[in-house]
Amino acid sequence: MKFSERMGFKEPRNTIQTESVDLELKNELWNVLYLQYLDEPKKNYQFLDECRLEHYKLFTLLWLYYFKNKIDNQSINIEHNIQNINSHLYSKFDRWYYIYDIIEFIFANFEIPDEFDNLEHRKYTTELLNDALESNLSGYRFINGLFSPITNEQEIEAIEEAVINTDEYNTVSSHLNKALELLSDKKAPDFSNSIKESISAIESYFKVFFKDPNISFGNSLNNLEHNHGLDKQIKESILRIYGYSNNTGAIRHGLKPGDTTDKIKLAEAKYMLVTCSAFINYLKETNAN
Repeated sequence: MKFSERMGFKEPRNTIQTESVDLELKNELWNVLYLQYLDEPKKNYQFLDECRLEHYKLFTLLWLYYFKNKIDNQSINIEHNIQNINSHLYSKFDRWYYIYDIIEFIFANFEIPDEFDNLEHRKYTTELLNDALESNLSGYRFINGLFSPITNEQEIEAIEEAVINTDEYNTVSSHLNKALELLSDKKAPDFSNSIKESISAIESYFKVFFKDPNISFGNSLNNLEHNHGLDKQIKESILRIYGYSNNTGAIRHGLKPGDTTDKIKLAEAKYMLVTCSAFINYLKETNAN
């Protein structure tokens, strides 16, 4: 808390920003965007034909696929391209979510050629964004390239750890990423299918771990209990979660008479994503050898 807030000269912020981005938050997010992605070509190059390939591609992708403009109207001037982005975010037709849209787009489309440097760049960018979101009481956090309505730091850590994409468990990561995407869609969230993807991530883990594409959920848990030391209480809790996904609101099967999909809310989808992620992390750690 700032001195002015501690001493009562200024009211501290106490409202979480879920459908708004105030100027302080926008400025902090813009600074991350500018320093991590836009400032480098501006400092070292004056024209796009002298720019490194990755930055040239970035500005072109923005112009064509984000702004939906004609290729022959694209400016070759670095400053002009940066100003276009700035004007989009700070125009009088301001929409609070534009800053989130463009950061997601750039994060997904910009890559440093060196794989290690790119990984470090993405990790550091994520940390900077989440620092800005947390300090300004945003109701979102940046997780694996998406702004998501999850505010508990332990929950974020569980999901981030579980979605780490490895060649062996890439299908697990795919399901968790999809679950996160469906949960994070502010305009048309799909909580039922988000839960389905979360459960499917565990099933995918089982198939990879046991090297058996046809192994059932129940047999997998029994095997883990008897041969790999899975605690019986943990096993039973995961079975209950699996049972919930089979019996509620057409998550995994057709609707039963009287059921509706709108009975599934954000709280349930979020709980399932966090719980399934934590269980996968537990399995990876306890069954690594």
